[in-house]
Amino acid sequence: DAWPPETVPGAGASPESAAGQPPALIRDGLPADTLARLQTACAAAGVTLSTAVHAAWGLALARWSGRADAVFGTVRSGRHLLPGADRTVGCLINTVPLRVSVGPGLSLGALLRQVRHTQQGLRPFEQAALADIRRWCDLNATAELTDATLLFEPAPLAQRLRDRLGPHRRIELHEQGSAPLSLMAYVDDGLDLRLEYDPQRVNATVAPRLLASVARLLAAMADATPATPLAALSALDEGERVTLARWAAPDGAPATAPDAEPACELGLMERQARAAPQAPALR
Repeated sequence: DAWPPETVPGAGASPESAAGQPPALIRDGLPADTLARLQTACAAAGVTLSTAVHAAWGLALARWSGRADAVFGTVRSGRHLLPGADRTVGCLINTVPLRVSVGPGLSLGALLRQVRHTQQGLRPFEQAALADIRRWCDLNATAELTDATLLFEPAPLAQRLRDRLGPHRRIELHEQGSAPLSLMAYVDDGLDLRLEYDPQRVNATVAPRLLASVARLLAAMADATPATPLAALSALDEGERVTLARWAAPDGAPATAPDAEPACELGLMERQARAAPQAPALR
């Protein structure tokens, strides 16, 4: 298979409109009560919150790019692996590729276990040089390993520094990723999700919808069980559901979003096919 698959949704933003623009940053997230339910669901599935966020990001990228899997960079801390690291100044982090496969029929529990297994398998390679990774993947020295990344932190770094140095210190954290899409997830009062994107590579109308879909997937995971099919986890908002219902409705039928499950795209199509099997499938 070609590696890595192109995962940037909405690629092809107009160079004329985006030329010279700095990376854009948008925010979304989960409130505290939803985060608490998500943490409970993760504990029931035997995984961490980090695993759930990686799974949601991979699922969103796969859906938006129309693929059965997604490869993105995950930021790993290797300070504990290096001798003398306690006396070394620097972040000592690395970004290594992680693949998430979301084939048909997969359950939420199976996806979470897959991501957990992949995360654990990366541990011996957390400090692998990017040049080595390119060579292992038969890529040339200038090839882009991934076009999307994920950084998960249990708390914002600026807040942790304030906690360590005292409330009278002024601390401002300025971060900028190198990938066209960089998702940063921080546990605060709720779950803070920040998406940094390159306007020259990602359409400005697509980026907020992509980030919102990640937040909706995580919220759906909070109320799901490990046996829940991935197809039942909807990332659609009400307007998108109404649009799909209008496209699928027979002539003259009301274009209202159905309230009953399933709420995902495939489920809506299957339900409409059962309701009107003789209606045209495509006009």
